[in-house]
Amino acid sequence: MCTSSPARRSSPISDFTRSYNASFRLYGEFLATVAPRHVPVQLVIRDAATADPDARAVWTELQAERLAGMTIFATALHDRGHLRDGVTTDEARDTLWTYNSAELYQLLVVERGWTPHRYGQWVAAALTAALL
Repeated sequence: MCTSSPARRSSPISDFTRSYNASFRLYGEFLATVAPRHVPVQLVIRDAATADPDARAVWTELQAERLAGMTIFATALHDRGHLRDGVTTDEARDTLWTYNSAELYQLLVVERGWTPHRYGQWVAAALTAALL
């Protein structure tokens, strides 16, 4: 099992939170690059989790790691003054967590035929509108 969350490694997430003038564009590009590789695997694990206890444990761990990563991201946004007035760290975490879900990617890319690039751009615009 993976013990290192993507949010803990050097990535556009950490680059974003270091720069006051950065945008969610970097994050959207990051998702467009990595989601086509990891979302199909996550969806298989999610589906297997309904019948297999080991898969359920892996799915639970993946979800906990994603929430922890989005908590780090939201906290950094808050601490650096990037969040719009009235947006709490918890709200930012939950918004980031939602837009980072395999299910959202599945809906738009797999089921509706969006390209990963379009998906990344949309996530970037939606997060900017919701949080900044």
